[in-house]
Amino acid sequence: MIRLGIIFAACLVLTGCISSPSVEEKIADRLYPEPIFAVGDAFVFDNPYVRWQVIAIRDGKVHWNSDGGDLQITDVNPLMPVLAWESPVHGKGRRLISGKKGSLFPIQTGKKSSFRATVSMDKPPYGWEFDWDCEVVGRVAVRGPANREYDTYKVKCGRRLGDELTFFTRHRSGIIL
Repeated sequence: MIRLGIIFAACLVLTGCISSPSVEEKIADRLYPEPIFAVGDAFVFDNPYVRWQVIAIRDGKVHWNSDGGDLQITDVNPLMPVLAWESPVHGKGRRLISGKKGSLFPIQTGKKSSFRATVSMDKPPYGWEFDWDCEVVGRVAVRGPANREYDTYKVKCGRRLGDELTFFTRHRSGIIL
């Protein structure tokens, strides 16, 4: 279960400049669709360290393999939770997303989305269900690798039981880095 939200929680969707947005950037904010993935794209996360690589794209779903031997399938929207996984440590599982309302893409401040996530897996606790609400709450400068500052969108997602995740996404030409 620990890695189920790794892609969900950590993908960077690239955008804009560090300075205040220009008129062109404000207009462009409304034009960026969901990101485009390609086989071979890789993402490295440092907390905990894991490297995920795209191994296939089929039927609008992205198939990933980690350097630890885990497999997962996600939607093309990197802010949605993992749809299916298989791991020597964490077992096998599936997540059904239903009741989806709204959309965060094209990403811009104020966009909202909600959905129900129903999980079933082969290890305890075997299954659960949560309702989620997500909102793009604003633009924030975030310091990243090599002390570089990125202009990001802050996205908050919460389950109705009080858990909350915060994402910082960055757009650039609709490509995820």
